[in-house]
Amino acid sequence: MNEFSNLLWMLDLLPNVHGGHDGGEGLVGLLDEFLTLLSGGFKGGVNPFGGLMLLGTNIHPMLIHFPIAFLSTYVLLDFLGLSFGRHKLRALGSSLLTIGFLGCVLSVAAGLYAASTAPHGPIAHGIMIWHQRSGYLVLAVSALLTVWRLSAGIPRDSMKNTLGQFLNLILLGAVLAAADLGAALVYGQGVAVHAIEKAQVGLHHHD
Repeated sequence: MNEFSNLLWMLDLLPNVHGGHDGGEGLVGLLDEFLTLLSGGFKGGVNPFGGLMLLGTNIHPMLIHFPIAFLSTYVLLDFLGLSFGRHKLRALGSSLLTIGFLGCVLSVAAGLYAASTAPHGPIAHGIMIWHQRSGYLVLAVSALLTVWRLSAGIPRDSMKNTLGQFLNLILLGAVLAAADLGAALVYGQGVAVHAIEKAQVGLHHHD
């Protein structure tokens, strides 16, 4: 009973520490905001999962972050594992490589669909072509490395390790290039940004 009383006392104290009861802040205000979110949205008209609803069928922006994270972490772990003789790090990296490759397959497929449906101007179209090529390179190298690791395991001798690290550098460079070009499309050209699409004229559409 004493423990329950202490818990109530702590809950009563928190709102006072963080702003007080009557100001709508602190723990009580946070709870109120959460309940408001569940029932219809944040203050100011921001709805929960509004970003996902704006994406619609273009799920490429939602998927692409996973292969970027997994493949980049794989390259880092494989390099550290090789440098410090930590086989477990390289084994973990191999698992991330496989997951990253599968995510890349889904991302490329979603990206091709997005390219054929999202309106964009001629400058954005040129950037998009190179973005696609970078994505294809990521897919090809990650597929090669994944098949190599699954069939032959983690390389042991120096020549294979040298080749593996060289492919890893190509993979990382392609990931960074694709990510940079993707950012240029969204933040530089406003591709798939609804508010900008409505204001643009002379947009290029794929046949």
